[in-house]
Amino acid sequence: MLRLLSLCIFLCFNTTALARMYQWVEPDTHTTQLSGKPPTWYRSAEEGPRVFVFENGRVIDDTGINVSVSVRQRLRQQAFLAVEKDKSTAKEKLMQAERLKAAIQQKRLAEEAGLEQVQVVPVKPITDTEPVPEQATLVHASTEIEDARALIAEWERLRIEEARKLIESTATGSVKVPDS
Repeated sequence: MLRLLSLCIFLCFNTTALARMYQWVEPDTHTTQLSGKPPTWYRSAEEGPRVFVFENGRVIDDTGINVSVSVRQRLRQQAFLAVEKDKSTAKEKLMQAERLKAAIQQKRLAEEAGLEQVQVVPVKPITDTEPVPEQATLVHASTEIEDARALIAEWERLRIEEARKLIESTATGSVKVPDS
């Protein structure tokens, strides 16, 4: 279950990382660098390597092209504001993931102890001034977890059924299995 949770967290963070990428060549090592956040010299008065900005696979900016001061400042401001927004979104998702992970762990411990019903305790939202708790309290047994379990069970059942059909058709000689 924790693997499924880890995969969900990875996919959440991965989709935001694909939106905008900054590419440049390091002058000292001559290696291409890719980053989800702009380099410090991006569209500033400070000189630096040429930066290509990609968004969803398309080049949307190239610092090799001269633009007016106002456009340069606007592009720079947008880039660094987007980074701050992504940081806050990532922080919120991390806190949600920590709470979910703690809830799953607490539920597992309750199941191991043989408890049927878990006490419902209200959870107050975490603010920026409060530290992230070590363990969040379990809010009722989540139907989302049960739905995920049912989905995985159905997927496994279909995979086993497909494998059985393939084995049966291979045994009768009606289907040729391609060599790897």
